[in-house]
Amino acid sequence: MTENIYNKKFWFFFVLAIVIMRIVTFLIQKYSDNEPILFLEIIGSVAHIVVVVGFLKYFKCLDIIEKSLIFSKKKEIRNWEMLFSSLLIFIFILLVVMYPNRIHILLNKYTIGQICVTFSEELFFRVFILGVLLYNIGLYNIESTLKIKNICKILISLAISSFLFAFWHIDFFNFIERFNKSLIFYGMPFIVTNKKIWPGWLLHYINNMIGLLKRGII
Repeated sequence: MTENIYNKKFWFFFVLAIVIMRIVTFLIQKYSDNEPILFLEIIGSVAHIVVVVGFLKYFKCLDIIEKSLIFSKKKEIRNWEMLFSSLLIFIFILLVVMYPNRIHILLNKYTIGQICVTFSEELFFRVFILGVLLYNIGLYNIESTLKIKNICKILISLAISSFLFAFWHIDFFNFIERFNKSLIFYGMPFIVTNKKIWPGWLLHYINNMIGLLKRGII
């Protein structure tokens, strides 16, 4: 991947993939009229996954996805990743146990669609966009990560992915809110867990279901 990442062809197709998905998302949003429609949600999710997998396979860097799905081999790193991920899963289960009468908020007819949407978006915005931008930073290496230039790379990459996420869900009244959520609740867990998709995916799913509740859809 090292020889590919810096050439113009790589970055041209990287930007092109983002533009294509923006167009696809725009068309889906237009025809769904901002209402959750299972068929369109799944189509959009499949499109995200196809673009990401196709791009990374073409440039022979599918390991970006693989590393986001499995825990690290090094024991110290793996323990930290599992601890953070397990904590979020525990909180999720605790909410279900404590509020069994509210379980419909998390498990209802929109569950399948939201699982697909949140996974594909985390794959696209975090694993793909943020992952590619951060590919050369060993986040598990504390000494190298704490270097000023690496901290700047992390912050800039987080800002770019969060900006695109907020722009994707274009609603200028909630732009800052979406940007902050992407930065703090989806992006930072991705960084802290050494680029794992699980924590941000779970938080993203919970947030979307609560959002449907606030809109009176659930």
